[in-house]
Amino acid sequence: KAVVSTQSTGEVNKQKGTSSDEEDASSWTIERIRDNYLKVHIYFEELSTLEMERHPSYLISNLIGDVGGQLGLLLGMNICSLVQFTDYIIRFSFFKGFMNLVRLYKARKREK
Repeated sequence: KAVVSTQSTGEVNKQKGTSSDEEDASSWTIERIRDNYLKVHIYFEELSTLEMERHPSYLISNLIGDVGGQLGLLLGMNICSLVQFTDYIIRFSFFKGFMNLVRLYKARKREK
């Protein structure tokens, strides 16, 4: 919390006879500046500070680990079995395609 206090050395008086609010800079003399001087003090009531840092509470690595743990618990699956399952699907599809080619070859050979 900041506190502001002011101290004035005199009253601010405008020159008489001026038509605008802004006065000519040449009309300000040292005596006039001293008479119309205002001192402003800004200070804090307490000199203690509080530093706060923000850190993520849940990292991406934690998320990946938790998802893997849940898959292992619920499905009985780990990375190795996932790779094996993918390998099985790929081999089965190639084998099925290869067997279809063999059947077509045999069918054409019988027709001749």
